Amino acid sequence: MISERTVHRILKKTTCPRTEAVIGSNAKIEDADQCEQQIETICEVYLTAVANETKGIHTVSVDEKTGIQALERESPTIPMSPGKVERIEYNDERRGTTICLAI
Repeated sequence: MISERTVHRILKKTTCPRTEAVIGSNAKIEDADQCEQQIETICEVYLTAVANETKGIHTVSVDEKTGIQALERESPTIPMSPGKVERIEYNDERRGTTICLAI
C-alpha cells in the first residue's frame, strides 16, 4: 500500500495538464413555464422509479444522438511518462456517421 505522503510527493513532481469542460445545452428556451413543467415531470419520474420498481413497474430512460461522426485517430496516443504529458493525435480519419441510442 502506498502512503498518502508518497502519493502527494509523486503528484507534486508530475506535471499533468489541467483540463476543463463545460457541459450543458446552448438551446434557447422559448416557453419557460412549459420547460419548467417538463423538468418537473422528468424529475418526478426519476424520483418515483425506485418505488415503482418494488411494484414491478420498470422505468426505462432513452436518449438519441443522431449524426455522430465515427472518427479514428491517425496515430495512437502516446501515454504520459515522467516529465512528459500525454500526447494525443489531432488528425482524425473519418469513418462515416452513426446513430447512438442510450437505453
